[in-house]
Amino acid sequence: TLSLLIGAVDLLWQGETYAPPFYKGLSLWSNQSRITFVAIPHVTKPDGSPANPVTLTYKWSKDGEVLGEISGTGKNSLTYFDSVLSKTQTIRVQVLLGNTVVAESSVTLTPTNVKLLAYENSPLYGTLFQREVGNEFSLQSREVSFVAIPMFAATKNSFSSRLSYSWSTSSGDKRVGKISTYRTPDGGRGSSKITLSQSDSKVIIQPLSKSFVIQFSDQNQF
Repeated sequence: TLSLLIGAVDLLWQGETYAPPFYKGLSLWSNQSRITFVAIPHVTKPDGSPANPVTLTYKWSKDGEVLGEISGTGKNSLTYFDSVLSKTQTIRVQVLLGNTVVAESSVTLTPTNVKLLAYENSPLYGTLFQREVGNEFSLQSREVSFVAIPMFAATKNSFSSRLSYSWSTSSGDKRVGKISTYRTPDGGRGSSKITLSQSDSKVIIQPLSKSFVIQFSDQNQF
């Protein structure tokens, strides 16, 4: 008589970072942010019945080092914060039924950089997420508002008090806040360069910045 243990495990992960509403992609893991791994086992016992994931033992390791305090029966998830010295890391999980390893999986990840984006904030439609402000923006009305989006910042809330935003123009106008509104003066044509900056009080990185030019119907600057 030959008894077989059949098993596989799916290793899923998600960075606990900010992504805008209705974003269809994965929230990536960024520098000094938190990441969560979840092991979903598919194990069949010798009698042909499926094993209860709660009764299985999970052995987690990071870069080859076993995480003993995280491993154990029923511990099918792993959560940790990235260090200041972000680097590529390999996470492995082994699933045991009794003392027998029945499945294992691993994933190698590199933290991504936070991306500071700007979108038009329409008074009628809200934030126009279908088109990010590129290097140049043509003003179609007398007034426009922009909203800052810290893509993959190490927080779930872009309005968090830990995040600071500042806006400055080539004429010396400076403002703070997640949203900034500009209005063109009367007559003529012209342009102004806007620089958006964002910093995080809990992350040790240089402030992020993004610059773009607004083309507007006046020779004067903002």
